[in-house]
Amino acid sequence: MKLIWISIFCTFIVGCNIEETTVSSNIIPEHRLVVLLADFHLMDAAAKQNIVTNNHNTLVKHKQYLGVLKLHGFSKEQFDSTISFHVQHPANFKKIYEEVAIYLKLEKEKLDEKKKE
Repeated sequence: MKLIWISIFCTFIVGCNIEETTVSSNIIPEHRLVVLLADFHLMDAAAKQNIVTNNHNTLVKHKQYLGVLKLHGFSKEQFDSTISFHVQHPANFKKIYEEVAIYLKLEKEKLDEKKKE
């Protein structure tokens, strides 16, 4: 009898740890989110180096972000929903940012190759 209760308890614990993730249609697909986040970071870097309008002005920064979203065909609401979703799944969000780093590295290598030509 004790063994049955232990197995029921273990099954319950394992079942509680299984997380079902339903992705809303309002969530930006991960492969497109990687490129979008990379562009956000490139825009921030350009602003910090005064290549584009300085981002110390919140309104200017907001317009720059909206411009990047528009370029990629997404709304602010879609982006906000996507970030809210991924904040609830930090392991997956970490994986996305690892892909952003790889993407930026590959883009830099492409630019370096073009400079050599």
